[in-house]
Amino acid sequence: MELELIGFLGVGLVAVLVSIGFHVGIVLAFVGFLGIMLVQGPMAGLRCLTLIPYGTCNSYTLAIIPLFLLMGEFVVMSGAVANLFSASRCWFGRIPGGLAIVSLVTNTGLAATTGSSIASTAMTTRIALPEMEKFGYDRATAAGVIAAGGTLAVLIPPSIFLIFYAMLAEVSVGKMLLAGFLPGLWNALLFLFMILAMAMIMPDKMPAGPKSTWMERLKSLKDVWGVLLIAVSIVGGLYGGIVTSTEVGGFGVILAFILVLINRKFTWLKLREAVWNATWSTSMIFMVVIGSFIFSTFLTLTGMSDMVADFIINVDLPAIAKFTGIILVFMFLGCFVDAFSMLAITLPIFLPAIDGLGWDIHWFGIIAVVMVEVATLTPPLGVVVHTAKAIAGPDVEIMTVFKAVLPFLLVQIFTVYTLYFFPQIVLFLVERANL
Repeated sequence: MELELIGFLGVGLVAVLVSIGFHVGIVLAFVGFLGIMLVQGPMAGLRCLTLIPYGTCNSYTLAIIPLFLLMGEFVVMSGAVANLFSASRCWFGRIPGGLAIVSLVTNTGLAATTGSSIASTAMTTRIALPEMEKFGYDRATAAGVIAAGGTLAVLIPPSIFLIFYAMLAEVSVGKMLLAGFLPGLWNALLFLFMILAMAMIMPDKMPAGPKSTWMERLKSLKDVWGVLLIAVSIVGGLYGGIVTSTEVGGFGVILAFILVLINRKFTWLKLREAVWNATWSTSMIFMVVIGSFIFSTFLTLTGMSDMVADFIINVDLPAIAKFTGIILVFMFLGCFVDAFSMLAITLPIFLPAIDGLGWDIHWFGIIAVVMVEVATLTPPLGVVVHTAKAIAGPDVEIMTVFKAVLPFLLVQIFTVYTLYFFPQIVLFLVERANL
């Protein structure tokens, strides 16, 4: 039991250090290194510090991360956000809660091209919030709706979290990206129904927006072709087996850069900023990936992961109760640690149990990533909510925005259980893809 106890202490130490503000990648690497030294000696710890960072980063597959990040930067640089919002407003603005639906459609489009919930929320809030206020929307409610829509970037490809999960679970990145497509659309559809319900319940806070003619609607479509082309290329290329996940990342960068040139948004200063942002984000993510592998090695050596897996598999409870227990762990951690930290801490513990429970590894990845969506909305951390609030301004109370996203948190939990009872929503494309 001594080694397993060391593993549990390591998990606790990581949770504490991350919750008080230390960088998750550094914490995971540090605790993992100390743990390996305790279990196998100083030389074993030093060997891990030597071999794991190089072995992790020297991966052709990991090239997809900087490519997708750069693609997202180019999409934002191209002015696609304003075009998406404008086109969506023409089609959906007139119905009750229409501008909230417009913000959801804009976020969904950005999710399919940027992979960043924070970037998607920030850009949509800057553009949509003033319009929503102008037509009588409550400011806090509008910020909450936009924040909820921003979480879709966590699930819809090219999600960085899906890539991160694929790395830790050692499964195909392409299949994980495809696995997130239908659940992402299902999640967006449920959000749309919730917006319609909210608009019916409180029409004074979510009134109808401006009316557009059919001519205006048709003309607006010419401004969104680029985003649609990129999204279709990613999913279609992966599903058809035409390109690998890394190749589709490179193709996406080229398409996004062409979109920048066509929209006449190119400047050398913006290009430098885009490359710098993508490089900085890549460095942070790689640090987390390296730390996760070092920490996972430590947990494997202690035998803690196997012990937890045996307990989950053999405990005399129905499968739905075990599933609910895992969901509750995700929800608890999501209140105190960021999304990457939550996955990095939990996956080395839960993944060994998945095969024993008879659950598909790709399916569980989508469950874990949906719970990441929940973590980005739950107080007190809720980074997406804080992003929307920061842009909304000091006159909006943060707890009012958290209250506004509560209905969408319930939608997320409903999404998780629909995926539990109907796993083919996740596996339909995965099982039929030429990968």
